[in-house]
Formats: sequence, C-alpha cells, structure tokens
Amino acid sequence: MAYKITATIIKKWQLPTSWTHFTDEELTIEQCIKKLSNGKELVQLDNFERVRV
Repeated sequence: MAYKITATIIKKWQLPTSWTHFTDEELTIEQCIKKLSNGKELVQLDNFERVRV
C-alpha cells in the first residue's frame, strides 16, 4: 500500500511550511519528526494526516 502524508512543519524562527510525502511505509508522526529533524533541533508537526492512496 502507498500512503500520502501531509503536515505543517513548524521550526523555531521560521514560518510554518506545508509538507507532503508519499511512501510505501505507514509512518507515524514520531518517525516523520525524526526524518525531518537535523539532529540539533527538533521540528514540530501540526495538522498531521496519513491517507492510504
């Protein structure tokens, strides 16, 4: 199955950004945060939605 993941990325000192990701894996919000974080600072995800496509 394929999944479409959408969310709003919130980083300190930056404007919120819309994010869309297509994957074959059913990722959790925690896995997405780890994927988007650069190791120094964690990102926040708002309006997280995962839909099977």
